[in-house]
Amino acid sequence: MVCKILVTGGAGYLGSTLCKILLEKGYAVTVLDNFYYGQNSLLDCCSYETFDVVRGDCRDEALLGKLLKNQDVVIPLAAMVGAPLCDRDKTAAVTIPLNKSWTPDRAETGWLAGVGTAETSGRMTARGSGN
Repeated sequence: MVCKILVTGGAGYLGSTLCKILLEKGYAVTVLDNFYYGQNSLLDCCSYETFDVVRGDCRDEALLGKLLKNQDVVIPLAAMVGAPLCDRDKTAAVTIPLNKSWTPDRAETGWLAGVGTAETSGRMTARGSGN
């Protein structure tokens, strides 16, 4: 049986690189990404029958719940990267993504029951006024 992996933020630099490697190793990969920059970084992955892409937001619990029904592992890479992007979308910059709440307690009792998660390090951008 093929292991099914959901990668949030999979169209970003790290995610698209990781997805190609996972597909080459025989995993089934689903990417959830909002494609904020209109990137085409996943073109190399599209030739794999075990690859699927969903345009959406990882903070959308209904969408995420639907996607998780058929996944074995979640790799949470979705993030707002860079001060200019945070300045353009102030609401998203301060909204806590769902991957911050993927705790063992929630995974055992909630909509993540039965799905493994890969831990990722947090990312943030240092900001200052320049004064």
